[in-house]
Amino acid sequence: MFVLIANDVRRGVAEPPPMWLFVPPIVFWGWFWYLMIRTPFELKIRQDQSVEFRSLFKRIVLAPQLIKSIKAPALVVGWVCVRHDSGKISMVNHFDGFYDFIWTLKSINPAIKVKGC
Repeated sequence: MFVLIANDVRRGVAEPPPMWLFVPPIVFWGWFWYLMIRTPFELKIRQDQSVEFRSLFKRIVLAPQLIKSIKAPALVVGWVCVRHDSGKISMVNHFDGFYDFIWTLKSINPAIKVKGC
């Protein structure tokens, strides 16, 4: 689409579109990639039984006692929300060993509520 617009503008066939039309797609894709960069891609239970969530630029380490629930949102397929004392972590549940991770975490802290996983 942008190539066709640029081609028409260069030939003088059309006026260039207003710049404000480019703002919504730039904001949308910026927000999308911001969320993807923050999404954990690795889960690990350390030797001291703390849980590590690792994303591209961030590493969150939590004690299992701080995790309150692991739930799948109602209308979002393939994602889970891990709620803890200081917030939440949204992540994809298609990891190798994800269900083993939940089982191990639940055996460490039986108070964790698991729903929809």
